[in-house]
Amino acid sequence: MQDGIYTGPTPRAGFPLVLMCGMAGQSLLFSVLVPALPPLAAELGPSGPSIAQFTFALASLGLILSGFAAGIIIDRFGPRLTIVAALACFAITGALPVLTVAPVPLLASRLLLGFATGIMSTTATLLLTTVYFGPARSRLIGYQVSTGSAVGLTALIAAGAVVAHADWHLSFLLYPLSILPFLLIAIVTVPAIRTERQPDGGPGAGATIALLWPIYLVAALIFMVPIGIGAELPFLLKIRTIVDPLVVSIVVAMTSVGSMTSGAAFGRLQAAIGARRTFALGLAVGAAGCLLIGIGSTSLVIGAGMFVAGVSVGLFTAYFWFAVAMVAPPELRARGLALLSSALFLGGFLFPLPFGALSFQFGLPGSFVAIAALLAAGAIGALIGRTGRILVN
Repeated sequence: MQDGIYTGPTPRAGFPLVLMCGMAGQSLLFSVLVPALPPLAAELGPSGPSIAQFTFALASLGLILSGFAAGIIIDRFGPRLTIVAALACFAITGALPVLTVAPVPLLASRLLLGFATGIMSTTATLLLTTVYFGPARSRLIGYQVSTGSAVGLTALIAAGAVVAHADWHLSFLLYPLSILPFLLIAIVTVPAIRTERQPDGGPGAGATIALLWPIYLVAALIFMVPIGIGAELPFLLKIRTIVDPLVVSIVVAMTSVGSMTSGAAFGRLQAAIGARRTFALGLAVGAAGCLLIGIGSTSLVIGAGMFVAGVSVGLFTAYFWFAVAMVAPPELRARGLALLSSALFLGGFLFPLPFGALSFQFGLPGSFVAIAALLAAGAIGALIGRTGRILVN
């Protein structure tokens, strides 16, 4: 198998649907949790808000750790068994809070859920970049983002409705219910595809990081923004006296609508203006979205800001996966994609540091305005600066 030519077993009908599960899992990881954060924090007592924030952080940590294990697991067990096992683990660990929200099992389940999500996402994208090339590859990467957003949007609204009208613990059942179709399709359609693997004693994570670190660095910095928005928005809405769980869910869901729109358009946009300009456009749009969120005082304005921010997320998320697939040679691609998940969610794990510092300095609404200024500066730098290995043209 050479890059650009796939000669393995022909996947069965429905195989492309399985490739969407990774981004769907990443969206579900956080979207199902958002409406439940306020009642979760209340049930856990005085330390509730801190523990609730750490449910985000530990899920991101699980994703980070998966990046160092995914390549080894895929090489050892093959992509078919790996993706089926990861999907099953996701369903089980996601539903655990239905039984208990005691801090230790709650946080442990979020860590394992993040780990399963990272393995699932890496394997799905590896299968995609092994079987598909050229325009089909960029389109399907964009569709991954779009599908993930659609699944996250549906789950977010459903979780909000459950929290508003039923026992909020039941919202965690959305994890297995949402992922079960992907699991069944994977069992039926994914063949025993052989991917390029590392020879014994060959280059490992260190060599992959040495090749791709500029992309990883930018990805970690940029991905602090969507994770931070998702974690902090319920508290911002509370400041604005927007507290109805269903309204909160709809406002947060606008990010998924925006990401769904831009993800579907990524392939065509990248072909028209190039990957670098597409990335710069994503940063500029993100600046506009954060500005609207920061200055908005109604659910309508903040929701509009969330939509615009979601457009940004769809563009730069697809860009990072596309860039690693283009730069990494086939024998390093599994580890390259896995470590991209680690880099992306390293930003998610560290987001309390910049958001906390900016909130302390400017207040929570002002922190969104400050983030907007930083994204605008990044967009200008991406267009006119000498970015070298950081951006793929």
